[in-house]
Amino acid sequence: MFKVDLEVTEEFGQPTIEKFVTPEDRRTNSISKTFSVNWIPNIVFDIPDWAYTDDVLEFDTFLQDERIDTLNVEWHIKRADETDPTIMVDDDIDLRAEYELNNNGGTIRFIDSGYYELLGTVTDEIGQSYTFSDSIRIYPLPTAVITDDMAFRDIPFTTKENRKYQLDGNSSFANDYYGDELHAIDHSKDYWEIIALDGQNAQLSIRVSNGMGGSLLSDTASPTQYTKSNNHLQEDLLFKHKGQYLIRYQVTNTYGKKSPFAEQVITVVED
Repeated sequence: MFKVDLEVTEEFGQPTIEKFVTPEDRRTNSISKTFSVNWIPNIVFDIPDWAYTDDVLEFDTFLQDERIDTLNVEWHIKRADETDPTIMVDDDIDLRAEYELNNNGGTIRFIDSGYYELLGTVTDEIGQSYTFSDSIRIYPLPTAVITDDMAFRDIPFTTKENRKYQLDGNSSFANDYYGDELHAIDHSKDYWEIIALDGQNAQLSIRVSNGMGGSLLSDTASPTQYTKSNNHLQEDLLFKHKGQYLIRYQVTNTYGKKSPFAEQVITVVED
């Protein structure tokens, strides 16, 4: 609240008159006025510079106004154009994110990779508003890719019994259309498993070379599944029995983020 006091004193203006005027001759008037000034509301928040698509971000807002309880905050986003990242375009927060946001902040997870601005617009009870934004780069999880290096008769992921067969995960990637990855794939942390789908005994049917004339043993003794963890998928192998086998493959980057599983059925035909 503010108060203004105003007092007005009469002046005659001409020196020849002023010297005959006594203080009692001067008329005065005063007035007081009390009024309030409405603040423009303010909002500030802070989110990280970067995150991954599986990260849930939690943050708080700092609001300023003479009546905080009358404020309302609305949330929206902008996303960089996929062909020109310098151009930010209004986007749909309901399609791009999972979130629980209110006046106090909350949580948000961005579903897709990209450059984003998160914007909060605070409005008071008479409609005055202010918008604050913070930027973030969202990186994708790495993507696992299984490559067949020796397709039988040019049929992908097909081979014959007791024939050398090669698979690798070297085409896996961690970048997106906006640019390079923040953390490279660490193939020493590869995980892969081969599951016998037609009743074959995985421990008897699957042979993987250890590169020294012997076999690389499975991490498990399961009769239906051959498993290797912390082992680069770049293998010479053979299948001793016909049927179908499912390979599942996962890569991990140097930050510890894991890819979704890539899956591929391999068909082994009779020799």
